Amino acid sequence: SSGYTYRASIIIPNNEYVIGAMQFTKGDGTRFNPITIKPKEIFITCDTPEGKAYYSGGWK
Repeated sequence: SSGYTYRASIIIPNNEYVIGAMQFTKGDGTRFNPITIKPKEIFITCDTPEGKAYYSGGWK
């Protein structure tokens, strides 16, 4: 993992959310820059009333 994260407080079910790539940051405050960094994988995790949920995907 490269360590870029984005934390949302509440996401309403069945709604679409658009989060700009530069909203993702590392612990030291470095922002993800889609012009200089090409992601290979993405992992999304969340806590739901039914437990943890996740999505993962990647590019070649």
